[in-house]
Amino acid sequence: MAAHVDTLLALFKRHYLTAFDKHDFVPLFSSIINYLTTNQELQALMHEAYNQSRALAEITHAFQTTVTLSEVADFGGQNDLATQLEINYNLAGVLTILTD
Repeated sequence: MAAHVDTLLALFKRHYLTAFDKHDFVPLFSSIINYLTTNQELQALMHEAYNQSRALAEITHAFQTTVTLSEVADFGGQNDLATQLEINYNLAGVLTILTD
């Protein structure tokens, strides 16, 4: 995977500044897409990672819904930004421990 990352970074570095200066990102995206479409191994790795991230997103959403409802009740019904941040911070810690 490291070789793929190095190649993609090299493509990015080769095209990004010109793309940014000229407001033309087609060469940048074309080079990356061409690399991806001609590399079956990388496609398989990305597909696997996408499926894993989708599963994690579904688990995260289920946890957030459950935890938010119970913790908001514990905070006396408060559902302000500070409460949401605390809930999300705690939940991120739990999920990181699970995935690690």
